[in-house]
Amino acid sequence: MNSRIPRFIFFLALFFLPALAYLVSIRQNLHLRTEERIEELRNHIRWNINEATGAYSVPSLMSKASARFLSTAFDGRTARVFPTEDLKKRLASAHASVLAPTLPPHECYVVRVGTEPERLFTSTPGGGFDPIANAYAQIDHLKEQGRHAPIQPLGEMIRNHLFQRYGLLIPIDPLRLRRDDGFCLRSTDTTHFLFHTFAAPDIIVIFWMDLGRLPMAHLPSLLVNTWDTPGEFAMMLPLASGLPVLTNQRLAGTPDLLRHLATSPRYRSSRFDSARSGSFMICAAPPDRTPGYRLLVGRELPEQEQLPLSSVCLLGLLLLFATLGSFIAGERIIFGRGPVFTVRRLLPASFLAVALLPLTGAGVMIGRYQFETERDQRASLQRDLHEELVDIDEGDRAHIASFANYLRSLDRKSRFDRFSDPSIPANDIESYFKKFLETFNGLNDDVFHNILVVASDGRYYSIQSMLRTTGIPEIVSRIDPNPIVQYMINRGLHRLGIDTTAAKTGKSEGAILAEALKQETFQEIFINLGGLSTYINIAFYPHRLFEIKFLHEANFSLDTQLIFSPGLRINITWVWGCRALDKPYLMEIFRQPPDPASHDRTVVMSGMKHERTISPPSFVGELDRFSSLYDLLSTGFQTQQIIRRTADDEPGRPVQEVYPARHLRGVIAGQRSTERIDRDIDRLSRSALFGLFGFIIGAILLGTLAAVFFLLPLSELRRGIDAISSGQYGFRLDTARDDEFGSIAGAFNHMSRRLQEGQHLRSYVSDSVLAAIKTGEADQTPRSCEVTILFSSIVGFEQFKIGQGPAEVFGALQTHLSVIDAAVTRYGGEIDKIITDKVMVVFRHDLLGGGREAVNAALQVARSIGPALASQGIPWTTAIGMNSGTVVSGTVGAAAVRLDFTVIGDPVNLAARLATLAHTTQGSRIVLSGPVLEMAPAGTSTIRLPFREVKGKTQKIEAYLLV
Repeated sequence: MNSRIPRFIFFLALFFLPALAYLVSIRQNLHLRTEERIEELRNHIRWNINEATGAYSVPSLMSKASARFLSTAFDGRTARVFPTEDLKKRLASAHASVLAPTLPPHECYVVRVGTEPERLFTSTPGGGFDPIANAYAQIDHLKEQGRHAPIQPLGEMIRNHLFQRYGLLIPIDPLRLRRDDGFCLRSTDTTHFLFHTFAAPDIIVIFWMDLGRLPMAHLPSLLVNTWDTPGEFAMMLPLASGLPVLTNQRLAGTPDLLRHLATSPRYRSSRFDSARSGSFMICAAPPDRTPGYRLLVGRELPEQEQLPLSSVCLLGLLLLFATLGSFIAGERIIFGRGPVFTVRRLLPASFLAVALLPLTGAGVMIGRYQFETERDQRASLQRDLHEELVDIDEGDRAHIASFANYLRSLDRKSRFDRFSDPSIPANDIESYFKKFLETFNGLNDDVFHNILVVASDGRYYSIQSMLRTTGIPEIVSRIDPNPIVQYMINRGLHRLGIDTTAAKTGKSEGAILAEALKQETFQEIFINLGGLSTYINIAFYPHRLFEIKFLHEANFSLDTQLIFSPGLRINITWVWGCRALDKPYLMEIFRQPPDPASHDRTVVMSGMKHERTISPPSFVGELDRFSSLYDLLSTGFQTQQIIRRTADDEPGRPVQEVYPARHLRGVIAGQRSTERIDRDIDRLSRSALFGLFGFIIGAILLGTLAAVFFLLPLSELRRGIDAISSGQYGFRLDTARDDEFGSIAGAFNHMSRRLQEGQHLRSYVSDSVLAAIKTGEADQTPRSCEVTILFSSIVGFEQFKIGQGPAEVFGALQTHLSVIDAAVTRYGGEIDKIITDKVMVVFRHDLLGGGREAVNAALQVARSIGPALASQGIPWTTAIGMNSGTVVSGTVGAAAVRLDFTVIGDPVNLAARLATLAHTTQGSRIVLSGPVLEMAPAGTSTIRLPFREVKGKTQKIEAYLLV
């Protein structure tokens, strides 16, 4: 029974191993895809964190909250499409659903400005800012219109109301009043925050909030409450005791996770970045982004993909085969019933299992190949998208350079006459260039908003295009009293060679000193703001195109000169905004309308923070279809970061990227559908599945053929064994196969030949061995006898063996042995041992008629070896040692391993030492011992060697070199 259990376990493993390997391959492939989705999820959460913490301030968070409020109220449309009463209801509903649950206590006012302000919404009637909200909004509107006269009384009214209501208010870090700005005002007991933003050109939203004594304390709560990414929770984990844990509504629904995050010290560590917690992915903001708190953002992990139906069917088929095979094996091995597991049955089953095993494991490679193919194709698509976005940006650089070269080409008055009135007198420079700017901007869509004209006679004019929201721009000529204009005027005069010193200008020294101090202050400020390289460019290289960059805007400046009339030269400083050139360039880029059915889009967002322009304009009508791309575009516009992702929730699962342009003032975003990749992967999966089934069928055929391949030669071998057992030594197997069975057949044939040639054993075994076998001496106790021993070896064989191949080495040994065998056969003796190139020959005195006859035969053999080798054209030299003495003759070895009928004793060892000694001699290289020389024939000529000691001998010996 004990021996049956291991056999049964072996059969279980044999049957179930293919199914197990296939199951592991499926799970491995699902694991790879899940890990890829988790990594994309982690990157998406980090992008959201970077967006939220990139501008961690009350104005930024209020801007985000107000944007949500207005988006909900207007439903993606403009305010002008709604009647006033409908708009008021929408604003009230949006405030109740969006702002009231998320913002701290606040007052919200929406005012339509114009000739008279109109209140559209009030969240807190009778609030502290309620009486002055309309006046505050109207001031901003008047500033936008450039009308400063009515502002002062309104501002005085606002200040008086705030003083009477709150007492003394001191601004904390006041910011310049502009769109989407907010600033804090501190009273004796609290801090107030005032924020306003434009919802439309004529609608302003105002927030008035009481932040308490610590305005920063509301930031963490405001951040988590305005976190609106679907499916994500946000949590502010305090780094110090006493501070509350702040969460949004999403996390409040999972109390166990909330308790784990709040109590584990791991998430407070500055080294924590992201980790999986149960079924959620948790990511943390960098420690310095949210002072006093650690922002944690999490999202539920995607569910594990289920096994495909095709994989389930194949796995079920393998398990069915495994169950049937295990049942049959158990019946036979455990209970001894059922079919017998003969080789004919077991071998095909084993080959079938072995053939199926790599195919089931091939599922891992197929899945890995599909995964890597999909990943590589997505990466290639992402690279192509990135290159397209970069090409759009680089194209704008060429567009700007082309326009700059065009301005440089305006170096003659005749070229300006095309855009101005040539009939204007040459002395009226101001009117001439006002007409030029009006015509040029009219033809080129308001490119220039300022040109500075400096004449060689000392006159200068700053001609500006006053852009209005409606109507034709107004062209005016006035000199702004600011340092940069004065600096450019002086620079233009210097370029024309006009001396601006006090002696030439007629100014007093005090006026010159004041002007110098003003310019010095301007230069210091300019260096600090723009950097040293910017200052050097504008100061010393005005002929180059100069760019002053801002976050979402840039101005270009370029100086050119022309001869306006005889004796009158003019230096023109051109100043224009980048959007003036970006607009026609983007119109050319997006000239062809996109395919409405396509999921591929490329979009550019340019402009200021809340005056954004989207190109192509048709994209505004597609926001419902491309909401994720628009969100990504807005995020990139705010953070100025490159963001890449795969939108799994969008149709076509597109890859998306937002790229902050280097030359265009804005960001470029695009998405490319991966439907083609998905179709390719599906087609590849189907092909792999059909191929796998085909390989399984092929494996079955292969297993059957392999079994036949093995069973046929085994049957033949069995027939051969039966024939030998019956004494038919002439039976031979087919040796045509070049494999192991062919080798076995060759060995079998060799055995049968040896058995058949047993009668010729005398030809291959020495007489002494045969005699010992016949007489039984080989089985008796060894006996002493007198012998002469000859050792022969090839000189330099070790060096020869190193430089030659096996065939050459074997040939050398065979030649050496055949020469000695022929000599021994002729003169007597017998070959006792062959040790590589060393051959031991024994001359038994009793068989050869005495010691002298044996020595003489040995000398004849020794002398004949060299000539025999030379007669065959082989230039080898042999070293020979000879000795005579009494040895022990008998059978040596273990009967179970091998028996050797030989002679042993000290004379044998000495003969071997003399052969080694012969390698160091010259001449015949035949060294004789003293006993051999004593029995040698008379007249044997020798030379006594000077050696007295030999390794292994303690007594001095005599050695002679045969001449």
